Amino acid sequence: MDASKIQTPVELITLDKELIERQPPETRHLLLVVMAFVQQLLARIDELLQTLATRDQTIVVQQAEIQKLKQARKTPRNSSVPPSTEHPHAKPKSSRLPTGKARGGQPGHPKHARELLPIDQCDEVVELVPEVCRRCGAPLDQHQCQFDPLRHQVWEIPEFKPVVIEYSRKRLLCEKCQETTAGALPADVPTSTAGPKLLAVTAMLLSRYRGSRQLTAEALESFFGIPASASWVVKLQTEITSLLRPIYDELVATLPRMLWVNADETPYKEGQLKSWLWAVRSEHFTVFALCPNRKDDHIQSLLGADFTGTVMCDRAKMYLGFQTIQWCWAHLRRDFVALSDTHPSINSIGQELVDLTDEMFHYWHLFRGGTLTRAGLQESIAELRVRMEDALDRGTRSEHSFIAGRCRSILTRPEALWVFASTEGVEPTNNAAERAIRPLVILRKLTYGTQSAAGSRYVETVQTILETCRQQGRTAFEFIFDAITKARRCQPLPSLIPDL
Repeated sequence: MDASKIQTPVELITLDKELIERQPPETRHLLLVVMAFVQQLLARIDELLQTLATRDQTIVVQQAEIQKLKQARKTPRNSSVPPSTEHPHAKPKSSRLPTGKARGGQPGHPKHARELLPIDQCDEVVELVPEVCRRCGAPLDQHQCQFDPLRHQVWEIPEFKPVVIEYSRKRLLCEKCQETTAGALPADVPTSTAGPKLLAVTAMLLSRYRGSRQLTAEALESFFGIPASASWVVKLQTEITSLLRPIYDELVATLPRMLWVNADETPYKEGQLKSWLWAVRSEHFTVFALCPNRKDDHIQSLLGADFTGTVMCDRAKMYLGFQTIQWCWAHLRRDFVALSDTHPSINSIGQELVDLTDEMFHYWHLFRGGTLTRAGLQESIAELRVRMEDALDRGTRSEHSFIAGRCRSILTRPEALWVFASTEGVEPTNNAAERAIRPLVILRKLTYGTQSAAGSRYVETVQTILETCRQQGRTAFEFIFDAITKARRCQPLPSLIPDL
């Protein structure tokens, strides 16, 4: 056999059998062995090529899924996802460099200490007079006191002991008709077994301190020696709502007169049904409302159909029906960060919008700090507005549908970006409403919402009063106690409406 005639291993397989038979025995045997080995080798190559082709297809699919997940992954920095949903270890490291200082107060900071009460306000004064010198042990003249005493005060809680008043209603028999008549309770004595201070304490334990009904009952029994149960606490809760509800209704009736409000909403639960908690915060007070859904008619019923003030909010469609709105720039910045997180080849618009937003906040902080006047702020914003809207317009022509759609939706109400620059009291963010609603988000996580419509009315009423008292610098416990006392005496209730 002429080896020069065989150019490739494949030709070994296609050799004519007669040609093989004409070869010498040694050559024929070697040729058959080589042919068998080449056939096995080619079969293995085909198998590997098929495996590689399959893996290449899998890699392409997985890369597309990874890219999609990277773009769709929402964090508190590029979406409205709450910060509490992110694991602490997943948070990015702070860009601030360590200062090298120890934690806590630094040398030279203002001193904060508990002030001593005046002596005449102390319940008891114990005088401690030394008998001998602390150095040499010589006796001291206790009648010669040349220095002011060193004052040390100890605070203690007195023994909790409930005050129980029994009203003995004597019954007399009418000699004429043989009917018995009992003495009537005074007008300010409730038919329930709880006094106004006990109701105020219960309201604080349930709401401000986020206790469950069972824990509230345990606290009343452990601290105050009052026999209580969860069902009894529910009855007290219902009574608190009925007594304080007129104060809540007065605040709701005043909302339409406000010049501006912050509005926000969050999911809630009422029994097995999903509901929504609305928060509307004005300059002087805050109102919470639990509604079965988040449709626009609920916020419009709170503010009134003819509300002419400014609504500071996110870009949810429920707020689009109001005449003047100020979109939250903190939400907008997260949206712009989401745009910049897209594919590197098309994320320039998103990064440009982020930079312009940071420039806007720089001007706002200068204005808030007193460095920039209102006129200066408006002048800076006017120039910035041109560049911002130009970037948004370019974004609407992007080939990427996510960027184009987001920019197009913002430009539907471009005036909603800049109301804060010209309107006193209006801010570029909705942080006020988000801070107000945060305690109720925590309460929802602890209690899993309410169990009935009556529970929802309680949350609305008491949480509105608590937040408004905090906003106005009032003591919530004293206000609630005063309101319950006057409500039971049929006296005018205290108001949370300032003189407008």
